[in-house]
Amino acid sequence: MRTSSSSSPAHCCFLGKMKKTNIVIFNPDQFRADALGHLGNAASRTPVMDALARTDAVSFRNAFCQNPVCTPSRCSFMSGWYPHVRGHRTMHHMMRPGEPVLLRTLKENGWFVWWGGKNDLVPGQNPLDAYCDVRQSLKGANVARDPHGFDAWRGEPGNPRYYSFYAGVEPGDANGDSPNSDRLHVLGACDFIRNHKSGQPFCVYLPLGSPHPPYYCEQKWLDKIGRVKLPPRIPAPDFALKPSILKGIFERQNLQGLSESDWDDIRQTYLAMCARSDHHLGMVLDAFRDAGAYDDTAVFVISDHGDFTGDYGLVEKTQNTFEDCLTNTPFIVKPPRRFPVKPRVSEALVENIDMCATIEAMTGIAPMFLPFSLNSLLGLINANHSQFLAVSLAISSRIVMGSMDLPFSIAFTIIIRLIKDAPVCSAINSPCSASKSSIIFTNSLLAVTYVVSQHQPDVEQMPSASLPRSTTREGQTRADPEPTIRGL
Repeated sequence: MRTSSSSSPAHCCFLGKMKKTNIVIFNPDQFRADALGHLGNAASRTPVMDALARTDAVSFRNAFCQNPVCTPSRCSFMSGWYPHVRGHRTMHHMMRPGEPVLLRTLKENGWFVWWGGKNDLVPGQNPLDAYCDVRQSLKGANVARDPHGFDAWRGEPGNPRYYSFYAGVEPGDANGDSPNSDRLHVLGACDFIRNHKSGQPFCVYLPLGSPHPPYYCEQKWLDKIGRVKLPPRIPAPDFALKPSILKGIFERQNLQGLSESDWDDIRQTYLAMCARSDHHLGMVLDAFRDAGAYDDTAVFVISDHGDFTGDYGLVEKTQNTFEDCLTNTPFIVKPPRRFPVKPRVSEALVENIDMCATIEAMTGIAPMFLPFSLNSLLGLINANHSQFLAVSLAISSRIVMGSMDLPFSIAFTIIIRLIKDAPVCSAINSPCSASKSSIIFTNSLLAVTYVVSQHQPDVEQMPSASLPRSTTREGQTRADPEPTIRGL
C-alpha cells in the first residue's frame, strides 16, 4: 500500500527537522561473510572493514540475504520487500516503475544520488532518471578487458578447470593495479565526493563487480593472502539431502579432477578480490575524510550474496539454494556521528532487507510503501537509547491523542518501530529505564488501536504475501547474547 507523496513536507520526516545525512551504499557482489578478517578468516586481508568494526561501526556476523543471486537480492534490500512479495524471484524480474526503490525515495526527498557500477536492479531499457542524478558511464575510458567478455582462460573443453571460473592473474600497471571497471567507478566516486560543494545531501551507490567470478585478480592482492592459512573446504555432501539442482551442477561442472592445490588457487584469488574490494572501500572513506564529510556520513557495506568458492565441490552460486556460504554476507553499518554507536561484531540475527528501514530511521524519511521489514537496526547499533526513546515517547503520545495527522501506513510503520525498540532498550541494558520502555510500549499499543480504528486500509491494493520467514544458521545452534528481532 502506497503512502501519500513522499515529497510532502508534512510527511517527509517523522522525527522533525533532522540534519541531512550523506549515505554510502558500498555493494561488492558475491562477497562471503567468512571472507572478512574480523569474522575469523586468518587467510584474508580486509583491514578497512576490520578497522570499521573496531572503531566506528557494527559488523553483523549473522547477516543473511533474501536470495542467493543478484537481482532478487538487490530488489529485496533496495525495496524492503521479500522477493516473493511482487515476484522478484529471478534475474529476469527487476523492479518495475512505481515499485519502491530506496534510491528513488532518497532522490525524491532531496538527496543527490550518484550511481557508479553495475545494475541488476531495474530493466536496462528503462530510463534511470527516477533513481539517480548521475549514472557514471565508462564509455570512452581505457577499461581493462573484462574476463566475462572472453573465455580463453577456460582452456580446452574437457580439462578439469574448464568450469572452475578460475581466470588466473590479472595484469596490472606499474603500481600493480588494473584499470578495471571497479577501480574506475571508485575513482569516479572519490572525485564526486571531494568536489561536491552544493551542500545538498547525497547518496553514493557503488554496486561493484568483485569478488564475483571469474576468479581473476592482480598479483599485488594475491601476495597479501595467507595461502597456508586457508580454512578447510566444506566437502561434497550427501546430495540426496540437498536440492537436486546442487547434484546436477556438481555433476556438470565436473570439478572432481581438481587437486587441492587447484582449489587453493581459486580460493586465494577469491580472497584477493575481496582484499581489493576492501581497499576500494578505504579509498571512498578517505575521500569523505578529505572532504570533511566523514562524520556526517552513514556507511553501509552489504553484498548481494556469497559464493561457493570450493565448498561442496562447487564454484559460483545457484538459484534458490540457501547454504550459508551463499546467504551469509557482510553487513557493516557506520552511522553518522550524531547517532551513538558501540563498535563491535554483533551476534544478532539480521537480514539485508533491514537496510531500508535503517536508512529511513537515520534520515527521517517515511517509506513510499508499507514495507515488509520494519526492522531498523538502530536499536542494535546504538548502545544509548535515551534520546531516541524520548522522541519515541512524544510521537506515540501525539498519535494516541490524535494530534499527529499522518497517513495510515506511515503512522503504523512508526508505531511498530516504537513497539520493537522499547523492549530492545531494556534487553541490551541501555541507560534508559525499564519503566520508560514500558510506557512507550503501552503507548504504542494504544496508538495501534487508535490508528487502526480510524483508518481502514484498502486490502485489495496491498500486495499478497506470506509471512516473512526467518533465516537460521545451517547446522548451528548459538546462544545469542543480543536480542534477535524478526518480523512482528
